[in-house]
Amino acid sequence: MFLPNKFGMLSRKSTRNIYGEFNYAAAVRVPCGMVGNLTSAQKTPVRADSSADRGASEETVVKTKILFPATVTIGQGDRFEIEGLKLRVIGIEQRFSVVGGQLDHFEVDFDVWPA
Repeated sequence: MFLPNKFGMLSRKSTRNIYGEFNYAAAVRVPCGMVGNLTSAQKTPVRADSSADRGASEETVVKTKILFPATVTIGQGDRFEIEGLKLRVIGIEQRFSVVGGQLDHFEVDFDVWPA
C-alpha cells in the first residue's frame, strides 16, 4: 500500500491558445511520494554532420519517478513542481494492490520542464 509523504503543485494541461501552445489550469496541491531523482550530464552532438573533431556539448538531463495516489488525476504533458524542480509528465503506469487487485497508485516518470 502506498502512503504519500510529500506534496507538490500539479497543473493539468487544458486548452490551446491561438499559437497552438497548451494552456494550463491553476496549480493544485497534491500528495505524492518521490522514488528517484537522477540528474546527469550527457554529451550531445553540436553539429549535424558530426565532423571528425566530434564537437559536442554537455546537456543536463533530469529523470524523476514520483508516485501519486489513485485519487489524483494526472495526464501526459501535465506540469508538476516539487522542491524547486519544474517537471513534465512523460510516462504513467498504473500500479495495483497485491491483495485485492484494485488500483493503488500511479507511477509517473518526469523529464525537466522545457525552459
